[in-house]
Amino acid sequence: MYESKDEMVSHPRHYIRGGMETIDVITAFTEGLEGVEAYDTGAILKYICRWKQKGGVQDLEKAMWYTQHLIDHVRAEEGRKYVGEVVRDGETATLVKGANGYWRIVRNGDSGVVESIAKETEADDGKCTQRG
Repeated sequence: MYESKDEMVSHPRHYIRGGMETIDVITAFTEGLEGVEAYDTGAILKYICRWKQKGGVQDLEKAMWYTQHLIDHVRAEEGRKYVGEVVRDGETATLVKGANGYWRIVRNGDSGVVESIAKETEADDGKCTQRG
């Protein structure tokens, strides 16, 4: 791992308390999380850990912003229901029903990376293959 001679680069004091470094806390608490959940959780922990030594109230507000962003994301995910798979132009996509309609999620092969999300007006006119 890269270590800088500059303490403010590798081990800033505002990220160390009680022998623990914030990066280690973030690593532990984001284990098993992915994407927005991992990023937002890490940001929340970062700002909460440093607020008194660095950013004050602004850091607390940033933690609140990321907390609300995470809540909105989790609620949106909970509100989506899996409908099935749909094939269009030889491309397989997942179709989910959210609170505001159907969404077609196209993924990049086995990597799971979302390439596009397009709103559908209905469940693809019955061309959806139910799974599960």
